[in-house]
Amino acid sequence: MDRDQDRCSKAIAIGVLILAAALFPSEGNPSPPPQPPKDPPPPPTVADPPPPPATTAQPTPASKTATPPPTSAAMTPPPATKSAPPAPAGKTVNLNINAKPANPVVVQQVYTPVVTAVQTQNVQVITKTIIIIKTVEQVDAFVQAIVFVVNNGQSHGVGTAFTQLYALAFAEAVREDINSAAFTIARIAVIGGLPADLFAEATVQAFVLGGDTELQFARAWAVAEAAYGCDIIRPLLLRVQVIAVNIGNGGLFVVFITTIPALQVCFTGNVAQATAAAKTQVVSFGGSAQAIADATAVANAGD
Repeated sequence: MDRDQDRCSKAIAIGVLILAAALFPSEGNPSPPPQPPKDPPPPPTVADPPPPPATTAQPTPASKTATPPPTSAAMTPPPATKSAPPAPAGKTVNLNINAKPANPVVVQQVYTPVVTAVQTQNVQVITKTIIIIKTVEQVDAFVQAIVFVVNNGQSHGVGTAFTQLYALAFAEAVREDINSAAFTIARIAVIGGLPADLFAEATVQAFVLGGDTELQFARAWAVAEAAYGCDIIRPLLLRVQVIAVNIGNGGLFVVFITTIPALQVCFTGNVAQATAAAKTQVVSFGGSAQAIADATAVANAGD
């Protein structure tokens, strides 16, 4: 029995030692210390959401109209019907330039020949028609014929066939009868409008051609100035300058007006001096004093 108690005591002692070793380990075999808890990872970055679409409608930007590129038309004279000089102050002309003359004789003498000559490019017929002009009715018929062909599709302007025809025919008429040519200028200046613009283009064409054609136009202008006065022809002369400058021939215009001193004075604006100078120089231009007096009276008729 004692032996059994001894065994039991040993067993209890061994169990106590095992339990003590488990609860209190020795320093020679330390257990690894527990790791401190790691910091939790930062929360994922979330981008700010885009703002909600605006509920207020945004104004639509104004549309821009593209500027058209410059064309060669910029160098051509302005349209005759919109930019022709008005009739001189105090002068009114009772003439429908778009109508056909009522007088059948004038139609046969002037209107029909000019219309046909322009259509067939016949310089001689136009020249002969200008030479026979001695009355207001005849000038008006000439003007109506010219306007008719232009209104029916005949292009005009410096460099066109029509304007060259006009310039050459008129220059030849000046050579043969400067007084009729000068009277035609004076009357056209009073009529104004499209007829005046067409003649201004023919004048520019003359000094673009140069030579004797330019000289004949200058002489006719000077005689018209003497007959009718600088104040009447000056608006038309200024129109000639505008056309010349627009096509790059302003320098030729200066040469043109310096050909005749009285014409240059008129252009600068000294009306009285220019008219007086033209009257004193009229014979040297090729006109006659009596013809000038007659032309003055006739040109004023029908105003």
